[in-house]
Amino acid sequence: MTEENPFKKITPELKLPETLKEDILQEIKEYTEDSQDTDSSLESQDI
Repeated sequence: MTEENPFKKITPELKLPETLKEDILQEIKEYTEDSQDTDSSLESQDI
């Protein structure tokens, strides 16, 4: 008789609600746009 580990079958799963997901995507988009602005301003300067 072999005992199975009950925790072995549990797979962690994270599902975000759509609204939260959209908020996160929006923040990422804004952050990347800010980063691009910073990058382009640095490129135009002679350092």
